Amino acid sequence: MRVLYLVPPGRFPTVVVDAGPWWDTVAASGRHQLVNYSANFHWWQTLCGPDIKRLLLAGFTLTQRVRRRLEWQVNDCDLALTAGAAGQALRALRAEGPYRSAAMFLEVARALTDHLAALNAAQAELELSLTPGVRVEGLDYADSRELVAYSRRDGCLAHLIDAALAECPSDLQFLAVAVTSAESLLCAMIAARLLRRRNPRLHVCLADHGYENFSLHAHIGTLKQSRAIEQVFDTIIEAKDDRDVLLPQIIDAVAAGSAPRGFVTAAGFAKAPPPGARRPSPPPPLPTFTPEPVLFTRLSRRRCYWSRCTFCTQNTKYDDPKAASRLEIPAALDRIAAFLQSGYRNVVFSDEAIAPSTLKVLCEEITRRKLDFAWTCRCRLELSHTRELFQAMRAAGCYEVLFGLESISPRVQKLMDKHLEGMDEDRVRRIFADMQAAGLAIHVTMIAGFPGDTLADSERTVEFVIGALRDARNATCYLNQFSLFPDTAILREPARFGIARVERQGDMPSRYDFEFDADTEAKTGPVLAHFPQLNEKLVRGLGWDCLGAEAPAKAVHSLYFTSGCGAILKTRAENPFGTPLNLVA
Repeated sequence: MRVLYLVPPGRFPTVVVDAGPWWDTVAASGRHQLVNYSANFHWWQTLCGPDIKRLLLAGFTLTQRVRRRLEWQVNDCDLALTAGAAGQALRALRAEGPYRSAAMFLEVARALTDHLAALNAAQAELELSLTPGVRVEGLDYADSRELVAYSRRDGCLAHLIDAALAECPSDLQFLAVAVTSAESLLCAMIAARLLRRRNPRLHVCLADHGYENFSLHAHIGTLKQSRAIEQVFDTIIEAKDDRDVLLPQIIDAVAAGSAPRGFVTAAGFAKAPPPGARRPSPPPPLPTFTPEPVLFTRLSRRRCYWSRCTFCTQNTKYDDPKAASRLEIPAALDRIAAFLQSGYRNVVFSDEAIAPSTLKVLCEEITRRKLDFAWTCRCRLELSHTRELFQAMRAAGCYEVLFGLESISPRVQKLMDKHLEGMDEDRVRRIFADMQAAGLAIHVTMIAGFPGDTLADSERTVEFVIGALRDARNATCYLNQFSLFPDTAILREPARFGIARVERQGDMPSRYDFEFDADTEAKTGPVLAHFPQLNEKLVRGLGWDCLGAEAPAKAVHSLYFTSGCGAILKTRAENPFGTPLNLVA
């Protein structure tokens, strides 16, 4: 049986997300032919391709096409010109040029943002962007019934996705799809419908619906009641923990003619050997817009060892309450070694936080095995982060650590349940200095507007980060505005955190609108009102204002700070963005 793993259209593709050990199990069985396909990569080539004008007019009557072309002329919307420049930009990002020159990288970003602006001006149905990729105007992404209803339409989005699937294999019997956002879920629904046109007997499995802050995990109960997505997907694997064991069994069941239906759990299948028992056999790298593949994977399938942050929703994707174990490292590095043989040399470990003791064992094992690859990871600031540990990490190939600082205020940290006694400003500053001395890059995230936060707290956090990173090389940061996510301590007890009202709409919200009570509004309302100024202060203080304040500069920030392009740049000896204060606009 031919099995396709599909990456649906979504955010600008710069990393290859690990499909998971289920692929190894199916490959080892020898019973099925595995194929992977990035509809996302082809989607972006379609958007920036020579046929984009024709595709935007598909489905229109002759009169409507004439009227639309006249509108484009009146509005000076030259899609052929902007698409040509954007297509060149895509090709440039897959070569070395833009990663050696800040000016060239900015021009690439300008070509992409100019074309996206032209596309958004040329039609009113879609809002196109680098992140999240595409949104349908006026559609409620929190309501699965609205998504399913829209997915059945042959509108602009369907025509574009159909074009992105042009090179996708047709003789398929099984489709496994992973989604990373509500937007990519809709695109996956449309892709499933279009591929079923080619083969009506195609079995479509929603294999993974959890990525970073997005997950359907909290909404399984309501989705079972509405039954909307069951009209699109033949099977939906409920728990992320079960994906790697269940998916091979579902594939075998479909091949045997006994396909399951609806939401599936491990209880409905025989106990299978753990995924680690199979010989790693990863898929070949999918194409992205980087000069080399960047693998987005995990050391452990388990949750963060801290697992207490009151705002965090990432851990709740995993049913297993156990934290990551150092015993998982050998099997994880077996898979990494197999990926290295497939052509990868740059790895992003996406575990929510890797403990210092685990990092020590990881570095020892990488060194013992003589594995040669560049990697980055996420950590929680700990007292056991020492210069010696950072030196060991650098020697083992690590080039960057992401720290979730969130706030420098001990009071706010305690509200977040992130506070660690002794981790004061001087200690954090020393950790950053030790990282620089070891040759490691730093990425720091912050949250402004957490319930109980004050403008003085957020201003102090921004000022601290500016002072700590201003002279650092390869240092980046990101200021997030507080969001209320599903499956968080705050959502479970909103009143305890000063939230008076939570607006609950739809059966699968990715985040919730809310209102503070009067006291919290007086404290934290000014932070949210001044969020743009806080972000501007951060950008200016670290020198990034030299790129300007228009769309191309913001695209550079996005691509460098939060994408695989940044992973490429930070591993370059001559990173043109290494010291932004020295850049000349």
